[in-house]
Amino acid sequence: MDLGPGTQVTANVRLVRPLGEGGMGRVWLAEHLALQAPVAVKFISTQVPKSELAALIERFQREATAAARINDPHVVDIKDYGVMSDGAPFIVMELLEGESLGARLSRVGRLGLPEAALVVSQTAKALRAAHALGVVHRDIKPENIFLLTAHDELFVKVLDFGIAKLAGTAPLGRRLTDTGAMLGTPHYMAPEQLLTPKDVDHRADLWALGVVAYEMLAGEPPFTGETATALCIAICAAQFAPPSSANPEVPPPLDKWFSHALHREREHRFQSAKEMAVAFGAAAVSGAAGASAAAPEPEPSTTPRAEHGDGWQRTQWIVRAGPTAAPVGPTTPCDALSFGMAFEAAPAKLGRIVEVAAGPAGCPPEVNPASDNCDSKE
Repeated sequence: MDLGPGTQVTANVRLVRPLGEGGMGRVWLAEHLALQAPVAVKFISTQVPKSELAALIERFQREATAAARINDPHVVDIKDYGVMSDGAPFIVMELLEGESLGARLSRVGRLGLPEAALVVSQTAKALRAAHALGVVHRDIKPENIFLLTAHDELFVKVLDFGIAKLAGTAPLGRRLTDTGAMLGTPHYMAPEQLLTPKDVDHRADLWALGVVAYEMLAGEPPFTGETATALCIAICAAQFAPPSSANPEVPPPLDKWFSHALHREREHRFQSAKEMAVAFGAAAVSGAAGASAAAPEPEPSTTPRAEHGDGWQRTQWIVRAGPTAAPVGPTTPCDALSFGMAFEAAPAKLGRIVEVAAGPAGCPPEVNPASDNCDSKE
């Protein structure tokens, strides 16, 4: 079927205009008539060879099924999936405004530590939700991490579950696995994903997030090669330069974090997305604390703060200014856990000492005013 403005995809979804087309898919802006809201509709690209069409249809269905299983704000929301009268499949999803992490890195080179911490934290939340349902993404990379910029606040959405491994479903069809590009993106694939792909589990996603984190801070991936074979050898050797060698603003504790995240043996890596994100926050906070120790102390804020109830006490949080701004002190485990969220909740406080009322475990109320239970924060 020829698509154009006004094409009725379903009784409630009508195409408005094309948004873009890649190697495998094309996306249209559409109007959901019943909801009176804009949505995005994804189709298989007309440029796909007929020999690959069956594999792409299987991938389309898998993408819709996997993402629809996961009820998490950091995963793109799938609203409908179906097949048009001519057999062309489509996915109706929420309309996202912003850019992919890949586009951001192409534009700016690398990210500052606070922004990178947010991406790691929020992507890890999406992966935690997926892994809890037995869904392994298998293609985490900057192009599949979308950065929303609503209200000038960074918010991550994980996209494209087209080659996801789903618990309780049949394995990928032969047509899909026959195409090497469909199994993942080599720079972000874990050693076991290259060597024994049928044995891949959720830890392959964690490896990929580690590679993405490295690229965000160093401006380049940790493993490279002039040929595909050379790249695979480099990944399987798991030898890489610490990111601080490319970016002196990366603190030493994060170099150690990468040694753990990108260990060749998956048993020696982080075992869950939550563990990985918490450790990243702890390393970032610890590194920022060490860096600020030698820096002149800025003047305290005189902004009055309301007192809190029993069990709360006043304390100071030092916040460094600059492109690598980061909260430091008091460095309790909960502070480290809340590192990324602190920037989401209180970006206006960057660059000075702020006085906050802290709970018994040192959690700033800005992170989650509704709860003073540190263990519940992720």
